[in-house]
Amino acid sequence: MNADSSAAPATDTRFSGKRILITGARGFLGTHLWQALAATGAELHGVVRTLPPETSSGHIRWWQSDVSDASTMERVIQAVRPDIVYHLTSHAWGAPDLDKVLPTLRDDLVATVNVLTACVRAQVDRVITTGSSQEPEIVNGQCIPCSPYAAAKVAGGAYARMFHEVFGLRVVVVRPFMVYGPGQSPGKVIPYMIRSLLAGESPKLGQASHAVDWIYVDDAVRGLIEAAVVGGIEGQTLDLGSGRAVPLSAVADEIAALLRTTQRPKFGAVSRPLEPSRVADAQATWRKLGWRAEVSMREGLRRTVAYWRAAASPAHPGSQSRLLGGLGAPLLSLGDFAQHGALAMGFL
Repeated sequence: MNADSSAAPATDTRFSGKRILITGARGFLGTHLWQALAATGAELHGVVRTLPPETSSGHIRWWQSDVSDASTMERVIQAVRPDIVYHLTSHAWGAPDLDKVLPTLRDDLVATVNVLTACVRAQVDRVITTGSSQEPEIVNGQCIPCSPYAAAKVAGGAYARMFHEVFGLRVVVVRPFMVYGPGQSPGKVIPYMIRSLLAGESPKLGQASHAVDWIYVDDAVRGLIEAAVVGGIEGQTLDLGSGRAVPLSAVADEIAALLRTTQRPKFGAVSRPLEPSRVADAQATWRKLGWRAEVSMREGLRRTVAYWRAAASPAHPGSQSRLLGGLGAPLLSLGDFAQHGALAMGFL
């Protein structure tokens, strides 16, 4: 995790003695979350498909489980008996491809229903699950997702609200917008831009004018933390975003300035015709959660560029695997990314 991180102050004692279970705990957002919670006195448990190489950390206990398998997820939650569950497992691959339909159905929707069901049976105090900025708004009575991932997230949110109303589960859906920061998969758009420019290559991107609501990972983690303790928000969906959209061209210009390069992206090389451009309802989240984004885009990019500079440094062999927080994911080559350019606007 980045040295600049301050997502959870060491003096935060609201989780002291609480048992917290995090699915997807080795993912980008999950890693930052459990590391932020490690200083709060909570008893942390992480659910992963593959156990990390080092499992002796005193900060978190790892459980190997496929969240899309109902029986194994049930056994884990019954064994841990958590007070709080963060369900962060996600396919998180926003490409509008036919071969993404079944993986997102399994890893996003079925997994979410499995977790919600097991949490009802275990009488978990609070469940936090995640939506996505890809979810469409209702227009003229219609809600048309732009990808299988978006469809699964829409359905997952509907199930969460149903579980609250019908089964009394105290569940909150948080909708992180375009999260970025140190440790993110190199195939996501901001790491891809940085790594391409560091290599002297022009990243292939979508339309320069396409604007999204970016949020730095520490801010997203603070929102997740507040969602676990603030009362009166059960059954609701809360946006985690800045409330303003920044176009790809502005992000690329800022990264180029930080890297002191004249290299520029090839805009329009990737087509995502149904990609929504929306911003978070930041005012509603502030009223209900008492949270707002604090890290500016410039500062967030500065920290992220510094991270990838260190990762690319030949003076630090193996630094990428350490900097990625032990995620263990293979680094996507720039050539591979160009081949699958539709993945440019990754999400979690």
